[in-house]
Amino acid sequence: MGTPAFPNLGKHCSVGDCRQIDFLPFTCDCCRLVFCLEHRSYSRHRCPKANQNDVTVVICPLCAKGVRLLPEEDPNITWESHVNTECDPSNYEKATKKKKCPVPRCREMLTFSNTIKCRDCSIDHCLKHRFGPDHNCPGPKKPEASFQFMGFRSKSVKDQPKQAASTSSSNWTSGFLKLASSFRATAEAGISRLSSEFNQEPSTNRTMQSSRGSTSNRGSASGQVEACPIVS
Repeated sequence: MGTPAFPNLGKHCSVGDCRQIDFLPFTCDCCRLVFCLEHRSYSRHRCPKANQNDVTVVICPLCAKGVRLLPEEDPNITWESHVNTECDPSNYEKATKKKKCPVPRCREMLTFSNTIKCRDCSIDHCLKHRFGPDHNCPGPKKPEASFQFMGFRSKSVKDQPKQAASTSSSNWTSGFLKLASSFRATAEAGISRLSSEFNQEPSTNRTMQSSRGSTSNRGSASGQVEACPIVS
């Protein structure tokens, strides 16, 4: 079996009459034996565990629910366990009764692909009567008369943005006026301070000139001449 370079390459078919060597063998997922291309199916090699992967479901006539039969268990035992534990006869009408379009004289069955729910009345209809005028839609539900405060609440909610906008605008204008008045007061204080400083400078210059004139007169009266300190 195999080649000198790969002695373990390939396997013989498990069927006794075949025993053919196959370099790409098939392994049965039930009996776990190796077979060739011709005997790979369950029926060709007569697999004794071929029903292991079979799924058989029986519909219960009492509750219309599917019951799965296990290969290694007796169907009678499986049926008895279902009747004693899961069977609910009240579910039979819900499972078997098909829903129809509520429009009078319409016999269309409502399925997953042809069911449209109306946005206003929230009722399922067929594709033909999906629009409001086609099924006489009463429109969205209105609030009851006993809850009259709901209308007042909706109005108050609508008026809240307007009130908030007006209050915010008034607060902004008052803040702006306060800021402008503070800037004006500081500007006026600065201008008054500068004017007072300018008024004080001529008086100081006059006093300095008068003091210098008095000292020069005193020097000339005494006959002393002041020498310049820079000239040596």
